[in-house]
Amino acid sequence: MGVSRIPVREALHQLHSEGLVTLVPQMGAVVSPISLEEFVELYQLRSHLETWLLRHAIPNMTDEDFAAIEQANIQYSAMAKHDDAGVAANWEFHKALYRASGKPATISILEKIYTQIQRYSRMIISLTDADGKFQTEHSRIVQYCRDKNITGAVDALEAHINGDGQMLEAQLKSLRAAPATP
Repeated sequence: MGVSRIPVREALHQLHSEGLVTLVPQMGAVVSPISLEEFVELYQLRSHLETWLLRHAIPNMTDEDFAAIEQANIQYSAMAKHDDAGVAANWEFHKALYRASGKPATISILEKIYTQIQRYSRMIISLTDADGKFQTEHSRIVQYCRDKNITGAVDALEAHINGDGQMLEAQLKSLRAAPATP
């Protein structure tokens, strides 16, 4: 196809580092399988990190932070139905929530987790009609943050993440149990 191997090799190594491709020696690369166990682990990790970050962010949130959070939520609302754009807008909303935590290393780690769960998040968008539910949950979390109600915000965020995870886990289990089609 007239393409240099070096950029292709680098792209495959990047996809491998993000967990999206498995490199097989002497064979090439294959798309990494979707693993229910990995999915559950990533969502549990996400829940722990995000609630910890939010707990640290709320006392430091300013009007400027709330403006950024509200803008990110509006952007998410506009893009929620679009697979890639919706996933990216959701991450921007969550990242805006945690910026005031003063924990950039943890946010960076969390961003890597988001990269790994993007394909699962795309499945939620394509297999469910939950975007309105997520928008309502986002607004509830923001209101708790505005009220400086750390417990309410953390509980609402945890329910939001766990509900998202449980919904997709059920979808993955049903796909795993479905008979293969020829």
